[in-house]
Amino acid sequence: DIGRPVTDININFNNLNLEQAVLEVIDTLVSEEQEVQDRHGCWYSVQIRPYRTTDNKIDGVVITFADIDTVKKSLALSEEARAYAEAVVETVREPLLVLDAGLHIKSANRAFYQAFMVKPEDTVGQAIFDLGNGQWDIPELRILLEDILGKDTMFEGFEVANAFPYIGYKRMLVNARRIVGSNDQTKLILVAIEDVTKR
Repeated sequence: DIGRPVTDININFNNLNLEQAVLEVIDTLVSEEQEVQDRHGCWYSVQIRPYRTTDNKIDGVVITFADIDTVKKSLALSEEARAYAEAVVETVREPLLVLDAGLHIKSANRAFYQAFMVKPEDTVGQAIFDLGNGQWDIPELRILLEDILGKDTMFEGFEVANAFPYIGYKRMLVNARRIVGSNDQTKLILVAIEDVTKR
């Protein structure tokens, strides 16, 4: 292949105009990177960089093809798993919260917003103990949640009885357990809340 025009070489990639990309890099001297698939569905990162000689003159380009198929497919699987988990959370009728390692609310489901008559912008990012008028700021609850992070424990049936904004006096049972984050190390807590006032 040495000495042949690059356009004569069958590079077996979809949606990659190699000649145009090379000419743009030579013209602008700006490196270019694309993620492309071959005809078998495998992913590659294609980098095109200006080639400088020892006297700092541009004398063509260097093209590298890096196999990123495993990474790309892992990201797709992670995204699929995240979408699946979010769909499950949204389907559950119980109010659910996901807390981060700082015990701040990372997300909540629709049932939570409906049950407590609050909005996402007033909830996500807040410490659980700052919700409402501090009804959740209970020392025993704080200890239980911190134990989940430090000791990988769980608890069920912790009772919270208080007057909540907008909805009045309620008795709630709280269940919580640690869940694994996207990188298998992120510490998250899933909190389920059951209204048992009528009991």
